[in-house]
Amino acid sequence: MRLRRLDLTRYGKFTDKAIDFGEKPASGPDLHIVFGLNEAGKSTALSAYLDLLFGIEERSRYNFLHEYSSMRIGGLLEFEGQALAVSRTKSRSNSLHDADGRPLSEIAISAHLAGLSRDTYSSMFSLDDETLEAGGKAILESRGDLGKLLFTASAGLGHASDVLAALETEADGLHRRQAQTTEIALLKKRFAELKSRKEAIDTLASTFESLEAERVEAQDKYDRSLAERSVLSARLATIDRYVRAAPLLVEIKRKASRLAELPDMPSPKRTWSGNVAELIDQDARLRTSLQGNADEIDRAKGKIEAIAVDDAVLAISEQVRGLADRKARYLSAGMDLPTRKMEVQMLDQVVANCLAALGRSAEQDPSRLILPAVVVGTLRTMVEQRSGITTSLRMARDEAAAALDGLNAARGRVGEERAVPEPARARLIAAASEAKASSHAREIREARALEDERQTKLADAMRRL
Repeated sequence: MRLRRLDLTRYGKFTDKAIDFGEKPASGPDLHIVFGLNEAGKSTALSAYLDLLFGIEERSRYNFLHEYSSMRIGGLLEFEGQALAVSRTKSRSNSLHDADGRPLSEIAISAHLAGLSRDTYSSMFSLDDETLEAGGKAILESRGDLGKLLFTASAGLGHASDVLAALETEADGLHRRQAQTTEIALLKKRFAELKSRKEAIDTLASTFESLEAERVEAQDKYDRSLAERSVLSARLATIDRYVRAAPLLVEIKRKASRLAELPDMPSPKRTWSGNVAELIDQDARLRTSLQGNADEIDRAKGKIEAIAVDDAVLAISEQVRGLADRKARYLSAGMDLPTRKMEVQMLDQVVANCLAALGRSAEQDPSRLILPAVVVGTLRTMVEQRSGITTSLRMARDEAAAALDGLNAARGRVGEERAVPEPARARLIAAASEAKASSHAREIREARALEDERQTKLADAMRRL
């Protein structure tokens, strides 16, 4: 990366100034020296270059002439022969712009900085009075090769001597010639002690065999001792149970003697033991219920005793009970009253319809609507006669219909008259003659005439009513 031009548009004490380093020469050195008097702006130009690459610092000290919002720097950067014109403003975002003033991504510059931060880049490529002074102090305070010291000073690594001193101290702690307290010396001493202990406990094969035999024998004795201990422990546990059962045995004997004094009782069922828990629960429930009932009785007695007896009320108690019954009947009658009223209205409507049918709608005296006994008897007789006539007429009609059906059926079976055999024809003629000679037709005519006569009489009687 090469800086071809630095634009100090509004930065520090500069306004619309630029430093042009020209194009890169085809051959020869490409070195430029910027010099000037104190306060001429050399450090300002260097800071402007760093701000162009990494952004104007949050609390920049170069706003003494231009406000933060108006600060602007720019430049022309060359990357591998390609030029990029950029400008930078004081802003937290989108501070980098291209030549047309459009926002430009920071990657356009940071991609060519190899990941260097502002401080690292400044330490490696931006030497000023302060950096040189710090490097000189590092040279005076350090030891060793002068070239190494100069490199560390120029690279901002003056603390390398401190790191080296710390490493040397750590190395001395690990090992130092003829030292007795270093870590390696202590480990060697510990190793010697362990070796001595190993040699002390080392033994011959014969000695090991004898010791192993002794160990096996001791193990057998130990196993037998454990077995004997188990037997003795079991025996001791049995004795302990006997000791703890002795008081219970005494109690059992005492209760057995008391049981012997009691009269003989029938033996319970074999299944009684399974019902003991249920019986106990039932007994508990009954006892609880009994206690509750007793408490309720006590409360009732208390209430009764607290009642004040009124002799006057007791004297009329029967009347009060009677009034209670009458009240119930009264309430029931009151509830039935709408239904009764509706029934009365319906009956009134029926009576009105009957009066209208009789042509006596304006009659107000019910006694005048009563028929004489003679008329009632005559009507009853006529009704009975009409009923008999109607029955006879219905029977005659049924017989006529049956005869007609039989005749039609016979005609259907017989077919044409000439197809009827002579014997059958003779029987049919005889039956027809017998039917004509009978009185059925006359009876039917008389019944119809009588029916018409009775209908006329009934109509006359109804009109008279």
